[in-house]
Amino acid sequence: CTDGRANIGLGDLEDEPTPTSRYFYTRLAEEAANKGVIVSVLTFEGTDCRLVEVGRLADRTGGRVNIVNTSSVLSEIQSVLEDDIIATSVKATLLSTEGVFFPHEENSTHKLVREIGNVTEGLEITFEFAVQPSAVDSFLRRDRVPFQLQLEFKTRELQKVTRILNEQRRVTTSSWVWVGSLNMGVLEVHCAQLCARLTMEGRVLEAQRQIHAQQELLKEISEHQPSQKEECVYGNWISTMSLICQDLTGDSKSNKESKGSSQARTAPVKGLSDEAANVVYQLKRAKSIVLRKCHVPSLAM
Repeated sequence: CTDGRANIGLGDLEDEPTPTSRYFYTRLAEEAANKGVIVSVLTFEGTDCRLVEVGRLADRTGGRVNIVNTSSVLSEIQSVLEDDIIATSVKATLLSTEGVFFPHEENSTHKLVREIGNVTEGLEITFEFAVQPSAVDSFLRRDRVPFQLQLEFKTRELQKVTRILNEQRRVTTSSWVWVGSLNMGVLEVHCAQLCARLTMEGRVLEAQRQIHAQQELLKEISEHQPSQKEECVYGNWISTMSLICQDLTGDSKSNKESKGSSQARTAPVKGLSDEAANVVYQLKRAKSIVLRKCHVPSLAM
């Protein structure tokens, strides 16, 4: 819990973050995650602690990031202490057949490996897949597409466990999907997490494209199945993320977006205020139960 920037030692953030300070927080986060330790970061309203940097500790270890005030700090600390790790060193490997790929990931292949780390109750992880344009014709001749999810983790008793799940997904020749059949819970969590992750990685233009796509989807859903609840679910986080992205692109029009570069995927985006960083970090770990309550951290731009 901090009331300002670290101003001494290896994690000094008083001035602009240095390679040394970034390395310090990255290594600290990795060490904590490897030991099964959750780090949560709380800061007070009206202060500036460079949450975009310090928040990486919580983001990597499965902790919470939040801005509190004197009246809410005790209840927030109590909530943090209630977080219970159910598995550590969690790694998910998703496999499919040749021709399938996973958009927005480093390697556009039919195999996706994701280091999740610590897992607490209620954590939701989503995956997005697509078909390579050159393989569309062959896939249309299929009846189903196979997927296999391999989960490796350690239990509370430090036992190593591997769980394998197999599933077949049907292939359709119709490109039109009735919006009423969409699993809105999965879709809303995936889109919120994806846009937040892309923004935090500095891939702001890519995040904006996803936001625009979701705005179009929301419009289509509203036309076919009017629902104030769904509009609230989508509208709140979409408008918030849109404001953040607009602010970031306005500050960095001269900088070109680095697609696929290691720097864009490891260094936090520049120009993100503590308030905005708080919103983005919370959306990176969005849960459907939270989104359905229409609860998105407020942001004053």
